[in-house]
Order: sequence, then structure tokens, then C-alpha cells
Amino acid sequence: MPTITDRVTRPRGEDTRRRLIEAAHAQFLAQGYHGTSMRHIAQAAGLAVGGIYNHFANKEDVFVEVLDEYHPYHVIVPALEAAQGERLEDFLLQLMRLIRTAIQDQRDQLLPLIFIEMVEFRGRHIPALAARILPAFEPFLARFSEHQAELRPLALPVVQRAFVGMLVGHLVTDFILQKSPIGADPSIDWLAGALDVFLHGILKDPA
Repeated sequence: MPTITDRVTRPRGEDTRRRLIEAAHAQFLAQGYHGTSMRHIAQAAGLAVGGIYNHFANKEDVFVEVLDEYHPYHVIVPALEAAQGERLEDFLLQLMRLIRTAIQDQRDQLLPLIFIEMVEFRGRHIPALAARILPAFEPFLARFSEHQAELRPLALPVVQRAFVGMLVGHLVTDFILQKSPIGADPSIDWLAGALDVFLHGILKDPA
């Protein structure tokens, strides 16, 4: 996740922008979008309010930048590149474990931003964000093509979208249930179970 580092070598304007993004991120998490003002952000960054407008036109512009900087794709893409497995099932399970590990310590910071985007803005910034990040996911999506012989004759985009939906849903519910008795049950391998349901369904083989 972004941190304020290398202040000596960064241009001053870049350092100020980084401070504003980090301050805004902390304020949005603590007070919500509507509870955070430009004045709050400026004070948290140690700047006059007018200093924000040298970098951002308004609070929504600040939020869009925060969403991009703290979006999970920054840690998910390396996981996509690292996942291995000869069978599609092995590859997907390792991928899911890598992604969960990558965002484990960041869920409390990541998911509230996504909730703000979906509730406050009805997801209107997602298409532009997706257009920027989808190229990084193309090698992962191509892995399904490599294993197409293992798949039922379904449209490949349907399979890809279903997997992504399952994974996102799992990570969100994992965040919600992490402190509940169900979510904390160490006897259940939630990832392997979710993948098994995705691959094989929940009904017994009629045979």
C-alpha cells in the first residue's frame, strides 16, 4: 500500500500529493465520505485548504485518486503472475490462496473504500478504473483458454466472469464473517470449499 517514502528524492509537488492521498484515505476510513471535508483532509496532511486545490478539483477527485491508489489490484496482479499449477483446479486454488494472503492485512482498509464507491457513487468510477486495470488481467484470463479441454462447452467469458464473481464474493464475505464463530472455524478450508462448489456444484452426481 502507498506510504510516504523517499521524500528527499521526490519532487515537492509529488510528495504533497502523496501526503494528501494518505491523509484523505485515513479520513475516509475514519469518518466516511460525507463526514470528511476538504478542510479535514488538509489539516490531516498539514496543509492549508487552498493547497489541496493545486492538486485536486474537488473532494470526489480526491476520492477517485484514493480508490485507485488503494485498490486491491496493486497486490492482486503480482499474485496472478505467481500462481502455478498443471491442472486448472490446482492453478485456481493456489491463485485464491495467494490473493487472500496478499490482501489479508489490508482488508480493513480496502473494502470500506469499495463500499463507499458502490453506495455513495453507485459504482460510477468503476468502468474507468476497470479500463485501466483489465489489461493486467489478460494473462490470467488466458490461462482458462489453456485449460479449455478440462471445461464443459461453455462460453469462456462466462466461466471467467463466474470465477471472478465467486472470488470477490468470497473475499467480501470473508471480511464480514472474519470475527464471527462461523468465519473463525479453523476446521473448514473455506477457499478449497468455495472452489470445489464453483467447479463441481453442490448436487450429487446422479450416477
